[in-house]
Amino acid sequence: MQKYILLILTVIFITSCASSEKLLQEGQYDKSIEKAVKKLSHNPNDSKEIGVLKKAFKLANQNDHNSILQLEQINTPQIWPEVYQHYKNLNYRQNKIERLPNSVLAKIRFTPQNYIFAMANARQKAARFYHKSAMQLLDSGNKYNARKAYSLLLKEKQLIPQTPGLEQLISRAWAMGTTFVLFEVQDKSNTVLPKNFEQEILHINLNNLDSQWLEFDNYPVKNRNYQYQVILTLNQIHVSPEVINTDAFTERKRVQDGWKYELDRKGNVKKDSLGNDIKIKKFKWIRCRVKQINMHKEASVDGIISIYNIESGRFIKSQPLGSLFIFNYNYAIAQGNLNALSPKTRELVARGPAPFPSNLQMIFDNAKILKQKAKYFINQNRYLFK
Repeated sequence: MQKYILLILTVIFITSCASSEKLLQEGQYDKSIEKAVKKLSHNPNDSKEIGVLKKAFKLANQNDHNSILQLEQINTPQIWPEVYQHYKNLNYRQNKIERLPNSVLAKIRFTPQNYIFAMANARQKAARFYHKSAMQLLDSGNKYNARKAYSLLLKEKQLIPQTPGLEQLISRAWAMGTTFVLFEVQDKSNTVLPKNFEQEILHINLNNLDSQWLEFDNYPVKNRNYQYQVILTLNQIHVSPEVINTDAFTERKRVQDGWKYELDRKGNVKKDSLGNDIKIKKFKWIRCRVKQINMHKEASVDGIISIYNIESGRFIKSQPLGSLFIFNYNYAIAQGNLNALSPKTRELVARGPAPFPSNLQMIFDNAKILKQKAKYFINQNRYLFK
């Protein structure tokens, strides 16, 4: 990939460094004109650039005129977009050159031409060609033809933006060419669900899964024709009992407890080199009794996510989908010397007790997990939506 990028940059560099004369010899007339115009804007007396400009301008115009004549001999509607482009080339090229000083224009024998009428005529006929072709494609009722029609109508809009009814046609082509997918949730668990549980799952951002011709909706849009349906069916919801386990243990720690004199074998106090009494630290063990309380509760939601083709009523694919939300909470009660506790145990003591979450809250927390799994499933299987 790096070699490919380097090659492109090299070509661009070489082209940018090429002289107007070199570009002329290579048949790159418009690039030759652009370079010559730039130089002549700063130095109108450069006879070499004037000669290059004169020849390049003549040959470039000649190519466009010849192409127009050849296309007009074919005399079919599809020629007009290309004819219009050639007239645009002629007009753009002329506008670029006529900004040069009059002395330069006189030397290249520049005579301005009026391309406005011919451009307008070609533009109108090109727009009609796009419009008629798009309508034929739309009338076929084929989704993929509608996509082609959409592209043609956008081209028509570029030519004549204010065409009456064009925006409605573009919208129609987009709707006909787009595959619409509806995501729904069905509860078959026979469980009393928290308020807005299904809405929480449906409140999933599917917009970043959309593409030009594929769109997902969480809720039905009026008058929209859905081709596919993704259904998340909730089959079983289970909440475990609240479980409390306790562990009792003792932590101890050796700490300094003052000092004492160091004695020799005869029981006399030892002296250091300066004659001072030698003191040594005294230590003792301190203890603290700890009761650790471990709280545990689980809630799970099991279901299945399925894809259906609404138009044919055909089942396409399904996959089990579930979520598990676990509540674990630990704290501790200490009796004794708290200085004997480890940092971890101190943290547990500082936490203090906490209530168990309600069953409804834990089920609701599962919704947040489920919607992310559902989105992942949809994204992994987007190739099925055609």
